[in-house]
Amino acid sequence: MPMNEIKTVGFIGAGTMGCFNSLLTGIGGYEAILFDVSEETLLLTEITQEIIGGALVDRKMFTAAQIAEGRRHIHLERDPARAVAHADLLSESVPEKLDLKRSVHRQFDALCPPHTIMTTNTSGIPVSEIEDAVQRGDRFAAMHFHLGSPLVDIVGGPRTGGQTMDILTRFVKSIHCYPHINRKENPGYIYNAVSTGMTKVIVPMVVQYQERVEDIDRAWMLNSGEGAGPFGAMDLLGINVYYDGTLNAMRNPGKRKLFEGMLTILQPLVERGELGMKTGKGFYTYPEPAYQKPEFLKPDPQDNDRYQTMINGIILEALMVVSQDIATVEEVDRIWMLARYSEAGPFGWLDAKGIDCFLSEIKTPSYGQIHPMEQISTSEALLNPFLERSELGVKSGKGFYSYPDPLFRNPIFLTV
Repeated sequence: MPMNEIKTVGFIGAGTMGCFNSLLTGIGGYEAILFDVSEETLLLTEITQEIIGGALVDRKMFTAAQIAEGRRHIHLERDPARAVAHADLLSESVPEKLDLKRSVHRQFDALCPPHTIMTTNTSGIPVSEIEDAVQRGDRFAAMHFHLGSPLVDIVGGPRTGGQTMDILTRFVKSIHCYPHINRKENPGYIYNAVSTGMTKVIVPMVVQYQERVEDIDRAWMLNSGEGAGPFGAMDLLGINVYYDGTLNAMRNPGKRKLFEGMLTILQPLVERGELGMKTGKGFYTYPEPAYQKPEFLKPDPQDNDRYQTMINGIILEALMVVSQDIATVEEVDRIWMLARYSEAGPFGWLDAKGIDCFLSEIKTPSYGQIHPMEQISTSEALLNPFLERSELGVKSGKGFYSYPDPLFRNPIFLTV
């Protein structure tokens, strides 16, 4: 049911995320004005939203009739002033470049009506680095959508008002999504931050241990049941999105080494203009990528080692997020399950694996010392009390959850 405060939403940037976000808004019954400076990009929105809509139907998030109705509420616009003339809410999804985002928000701060709430869909730039580009700091926040998922992160900036946070929370609920109010600013919010744990292992697997992209994706798909692996997922969202995010992350000296490795993987693709599904080629060739063919999933003896290495990397990052009081155990698992349509999250996996087994695996991994030592030390400090109490997870009846009926299997766990 649409809110009284919001009738029209302006979307700046008609790429994959702009198309997804505007489609959800249209389905929610709002008028969505989709703006882009590129006429070519606007012309591609129809096919992009058709693909996204099909995926949402496959995931049973919406029906085909709801998708069709939602698309009728979307209007394309190339004139920036007309795009936001009646906007009650603005959502920006331009490339992950700080100077560009600041410039765009400065431009639209001058064009939007005084009452308009402005939001950024940034996936990795802290909202505090963008918000001082606008005058209306009390009506500015991050509202970050996850492609193909009902999860939406909401983070206020230093000046964001309580009324703004309330309106954004109710807006997200009104478009059939799950709002997560982040307790503190954190690059990558929670889901993206935890996902970095996978990046921390797949980069050295490819760069140092010469693993093939296809082998890593197959191992993930076979064990997780998901329709794409980590590299296939990059193709779907856009290689350039990950490339820009990598450049942003490298501003943090502590992460520079990791993301230099990611650059060596992504930069050749970007230089060739092979940006994934939207250009017809990335790690795979589209519209019929190899990972969608039955023969791709032929098992390999090393698949379990590859998968467990990725899982352990994610669990380690989840432990870091909890140790820094960015989120609780339950929040991490709930967010992962919503974003990935997974039956469990990192702490559910940890309980299933066995806390003692996990500690043994990260100390003697299949790929040498692939996990950061500081993460191993922090994890030991967090997990040793569980060992002392013999709370090892599923096999002992208790770990982070109590078994045989852990909280994350209760339907209420994923409700707002």
